[in-house]
Amino acid sequence: MTAKKKQSKTSGNNGDGVIRVNVGGKQLTSWGGTVWQADRDYVEGGWGCLDTGTTGIQTTADDVANSDNVAVFNTMRVGERLRYRFDLPNGTYRVRLLFAEIYWTTSDAEQQQVRVQGKAVLSHFNIFDQTGHDAAYEKVVKAKVTSGRLDIECIGQSLPMHSGARISAIEVRALGRTRAAPKKAKTTTKGPFNVVLGSFDTLRRDHLHAYGHPKKLSPVIDNLAQRGVMFENCVVNCGWTLPQHITLHTGAYPLNHGLIFLARIKRLGKRFTTLAETFRSHGYMTFGFGNQNGYGGGWEYGFDRGMRHYTTVFPHNNMMELAPTAIGSALRAAQGTPFFLYLHTNDTHEPFDASDPFGTKWGGRYINKYEGEVSYVDHYFGKILDELRNLGVLEKTLIVVTSDHGSEFAEHGFYEKKLNLYEEIAQTPLIMCLPGVLPARARVPGLCQTTDIAPTILDLCSLPLPDRIDGRSLLPRIQRKRGKGWPIVFAHTLHEVIFNYEHFSARTDRYKFIRCAPFNKRPDRMRGNVGERFARLLEVSQVRKGYCRELYDLRNDPQEHSNIISEAPKIAADLEHRLNGWIKECSYVTRKPGMA
Repeated sequence: MTAKKKQSKTSGNNGDGVIRVNVGGKQLTSWGGTVWQADRDYVEGGWGCLDTGTTGIQTTADDVANSDNVAVFNTMRVGERLRYRFDLPNGTYRVRLLFAEIYWTTSDAEQQQVRVQGKAVLSHFNIFDQTGHDAAYEKVVKAKVTSGRLDIECIGQSLPMHSGARISAIEVRALGRTRAAPKKAKTTTKGPFNVVLGSFDTLRRDHLHAYGHPKKLSPVIDNLAQRGVMFENCVVNCGWTLPQHITLHTGAYPLNHGLIFLARIKRLGKRFTTLAETFRSHGYMTFGFGNQNGYGGGWEYGFDRGMRHYTTVFPHNNMMELAPTAIGSALRAAQGTPFFLYLHTNDTHEPFDASDPFGTKWGGRYINKYEGEVSYVDHYFGKILDELRNLGVLEKTLIVVTSDHGSEFAEHGFYEKKLNLYEEIAQTPLIMCLPGVLPARARVPGLCQTTDIAPTILDLCSLPLPDRIDGRSLLPRIQRKRGKGWPIVFAHTLHEVIFNYEHFSARTDRYKFIRCAPFNKRPDRMRGNVGERFARLLEVSQVRKGYCRELYDLRNDPQEHSNIISEAPKIAADLEHRLNGWIKECSYVTRKPGMA
């Protein structure tokens, strides 16, 4: 095929070191929310399908259900190949291949081999067997360019061959450099904007009135939700504090940043960039205020990186009543300079001991003491906002309220030990407020995750995204430029001491698959509460080869009381397959179960 020279606004390098193309012939949004533009012409220096003109392949816009198109399928034989060539500078690139099952309804669909730079990255690949009907599958690989071009090939290994409908989109991203700053959103308030990122440890989403709690425990946070944006379905990437907070600061999956353990201390690797480092490198004053819970802000883990002023002198309990004065002093020192401020409080974490009048405000039961902590934190967070208001900077400050995970109140029989990835742990609040920039009373449906918070903050501040961010900015969804959320979110929890287990989950809007690997031969015989928990898990889960497996239909069973893995084995198998693919993509080696 002769290369066409027509330049296209929708193809080629878009200015941030990324080339994207929708092979199928029309605009497509991937499962991650990326928009792949429609343009099938080969553009020198951009992208191209070299063989389209000779194979007669159809596009995603064609009606292949029509019987008149059968002849097209029959003309495509075993061994036929489609080649895509990108003219690129020499270097290392991240290649994402998006496959979409569009036409076939059975596993009789063709198999193919996919090669990148002559190396097979998929062999005997069948999209239906990978994802099921009407679904998508992504393959991510690294590739080196040494001769000025990148070649991708799809080679038929069975009949019929219809690769063009299978590989739907391609993205090529240069590695080893920082992404360019995103385009600024249209605003009525001019930046630069200050940022306050508040993480309230163990704060359950459903215990904020804005998210439906019947009691008005949190009027300050509720008011932020009215003045800004509330994300309806933000979920965790891990079930406990340390990995979640490192993910909050880096946008990297726990399996990628590696701080996932209790048994040993390790600082965050230099290849990861924290929010504070990015802000400080762009002229911001950076502050961090934490307590003696090192998992949410300990120096030993690297939370201080990029901070101009950082302190963790506050106590485990009743920190928030001390924070407004300290934070106010820091902000006055930064007057005239944009600032980034991180606040982590442990007050909503057990043991609950809020000072008066909050400790007994809602009653004397265990759950009432937690409600008192929520009100305590909310009240004194309001005092911090008052400091911003008194300094005249509140209206130019992005306020972000979130949590590392939820808490247990006997939904599955137990309290507080977090030995699960059920919804009471997995659901977290996420509220953002920036008047004049973010809309008021906005509600964003669909799945988002902790990894998305850092890139969203940087996007709103028009700052570049560092490499090694796994999340995506939520700003396009806020602006309704991209409607759907993540089709699937993965979480991981590893406890090497006391509990001795490794947990994974794969969650869609409707289903959640959970897999647990206990390290002990008889975990149900472990002492005390831990053994009791494993005894319950062994009763409700499907145990196979030492793994405990669960599947829940969140639409019909939001409390996750009925494990349907025996009734829906194909759904469980599909989610586990996609989970295993994510684990492999993160280059992580799972621990082996100890049970027989």
